[in-house]
Amino acid sequence: MKRMNTNTHTPGPWELHENETWEVHPLDDEHGTFVIAEVPRDAQGDKEANARLIAASPRLLKALAGLAQYANGRLDRNPYSIPEFKEALQAIGEATGYKGDWMDVNVKAIAQ
Repeated sequence: MKRMNTNTHTPGPWELHENETWEVHPLDDEHGTFVIAEVPRDAQGDKEANARLIAASPRLLKALAGLAQYANGRLDRNPYSIPEFKEALQAIGEATGYKGDWMDVNVKAIAQ
């Protein structure tokens, strides 16, 4: 069995700063000097939406892992037979650098 990548992301929450570009910073970065991501600004607005998605990603990952953990064992059928459950575990694996089988993703460790 392959294990989850030991590299971890910068702990959330992250927040969006509106400057000359859209900057994503850890919430506890009181000086605003640590930039996780920088997205150029544009008039169309899709760049802002991308920056907001990046800023929300630690919360989204934790929430998805929590839902997957909750669903496992509480549904009236095997959650591994549900396409959306499989998709959730694959997304969690992709976000965490997991290289093994999607059924082996450790959502409990991520959800905490």
